[in-house]
Amino acid sequence: MPLVAGVDFGTLSVRVTLVHSEKGPIGTASADYPLNRRREDPDFATQSHYEQMDALIRATRAVLELTGVGGGEVVALALDTTGSSVIPVGENLEPLDDYYLWCDHRAKEEAEEITEKAHAAGLEAIDWCGGVYSHEWGFAKLLHWLRHNPSKRSQFVTALEHCDMVAATLSGVKSVAGLNSSSPSILCLREFVKNWGANSSLQITLPDISHLNGQARWGCTLAYPSRSAPSMRTGTLSGPTSVRGMS
Repeated sequence: MPLVAGVDFGTLSVRVTLVHSEKGPIGTASADYPLNRRREDPDFATQSHYEQMDALIRATRAVLELTGVGGGEVVALALDTTGSSVIPVGENLEPLDDYYLWCDHRAKEEAEEITEKAHAAGLEAIDWCGGVYSHEWGFAKLLHWLRHNPSKRSQFVTALEHCDMVAATLSGVKSVAGLNSSSPSILCLREFVKNWGANSSLQITLPDISHLNGQARWGCTLAYPSRSAPSMRTGTLSGPTSVRGMS
């Protein structure tokens, strides 16, 4: 009978559970990865994409060994990750830095600026989130990253939510055009961008972003081309080369 691997990326570890179509869960294993914090900056919280992928490999191998199931018997992978964890990527969707994890609060000033300028410009989207743009959300974190990494701006292509980055990596997606965006990304990014992009005055008041080339501007690559509903397949596992070190 079909087996599905349920993968849950948390703040400190990833858990993989094998689920039988008739018996239900038949085994679980987990693997840890570090959360990078700084004593001198309590708002700092990052995580490495590569360390997460290595942990996924370890947890998957452990649960297969525990249950005696062969990898070829697993017909699908279902992903769940932390939200508001954002990573900037460059060519081939390779990470340019670590994730700004959900608990990274360095972008407080950027969030206040976005909130102030959205209200000043009469941006309807700001009302959709209670009138305040959170420092945990994608635009604030990306703006903070752009301001503090000027040498990497020329390499920047887009920014991805945690769930979209993992799905793209495992299915071998290497371009923005190949992405299928999750519901959280749609709600937090695409719909906000669509409303933002219609307001040219707001783009002008954020010179840190509006100077970038067309591929990397708000309302372009950040407006993902398609959406994945819960019943849709996000991608097909591309094989061992899509995750560094997997065999």
